[in-house]
Amino acid sequence: MFPSNGATSSMKIGLITEIDIRRKEAWSGTILHMVRAVERTGTSLEMLGPVCERETIMLRRVDKVLRRLSGQDPMLNRARTMTRRKGRKVLDLVRSKSVDVLFAPVGSTLIADLPPTGIPVVYCSDATVRLMLDYYDWFGTPSKVARERAIASEGAAMRRADLLTFPTEWAARSAIDDYGIDPDRVFVQPFGANMDDPPPRTEILGPRAEGPFRLLFCGVQWKRKGGDIVLDAAERLIAAGVDIELTILGCTPPAEWTPSETLRRATTVIPFLDKKKPDERARFREIFARSDLLVLPTQAECYGVVFCEAAAFGTVSFGTATGGVPEVIREGETGFTLPPGASGAAYAEAIGALLSDPVRLDRMRHAARDDFETRLNWTTWAEILQERMLAVAEGPSKAAMP
Repeated sequence: MFPSNGATSSMKIGLITEIDIRRKEAWSGTILHMVRAVERTGTSLEMLGPVCERETIMLRRVDKVLRRLSGQDPMLNRARTMTRRKGRKVLDLVRSKSVDVLFAPVGSTLIADLPPTGIPVVYCSDATVRLMLDYYDWFGTPSKVARERAIASEGAAMRRADLLTFPTEWAARSAIDDYGIDPDRVFVQPFGANMDDPPPRTEILGPRAEGPFRLLFCGVQWKRKGGDIVLDAAERLIAAGVDIELTILGCTPPAEWTPSETLRRATTVIPFLDKKKPDERARFREIFARSDLLVLPTQAECYGVVFCEAAAFGTVSFGTATGGVPEVIREGETGFTLPPGASGAAYAEAIGALLSDPVRLDRMRHAARDDFETRLNWTTWAEILQERMLAVAEGPSKAAMP
């Protein structure tokens, strides 16, 4: 769909990860899409890892249990004993391979204590620990020791990196302001939609199908993604006489949900679709293709790849002005962001206003697809990353391998 610019680089990238990139735990599939996009540019990529995968998975599970029992996140994976062990493992791998640059997506624990190698390191993430603390519920409330350990470990990793890339200014600014990273070593490039075969433009930008306006809520975590707000907005739209259908994808409403009979009939709940399975991937695509709006009043979000996926299908997005979301959704062009804490009534009013203006809705559908094609796709991300990596690989190395 989006061929590379035709440039083929002799540079070889060494990818270092904690988890097998085919696992869902590997950043929900994002690293796999990064790898595929880099390979499409013609750049050679050497898989160095996973590194200490069993230990990493075990410690994550222990963290999860302790969070549930105590409400505190011990962040055991960031302990100095682990980061030193991982650093030595990475050094051994580098010694046995010939690569020009190391790429560590969400791999701060792999490079925090990485000894000198003579090979430049590129680090990628969508947030920093300082941003996540007290923002995402699943971080819990770490103890003072765990908090300081996590911040110190991440800071060491970012200082160790020759180049850092983030998908938003929100995240990049934290690296610069909260960790003192030189702005010249940081660049921002948006992530893409996690799909290998986006639909052809002509397939999804034809005349809108007749019938109710189709709203989509897509998320795994009901509370954090604002599921209750969507239900309230949908009820209000129906009460105002707006003909809608609502699809809830990825989770289920709470058992105590008591919708009106009209909303119950208009709502389809699909708890989960596995995009690795052809039939379920086809259904996922069908749902997005027929949706007029993605409504996701998320209460905390570092980026929001789902908004990129919506843009690929020409679906207009409604989200929250929090985290990196306002940089993915272009306000008034590809969607709208409402203030944190906005009610279902506020969403219903904003949605109703757009649905009453079919000309504007159609214009925004086209703008969303344009944004996907020019900005919110992995090919663009990979080509720009390749350019920046080439520059750092050709520059002076930080230190020679011992």
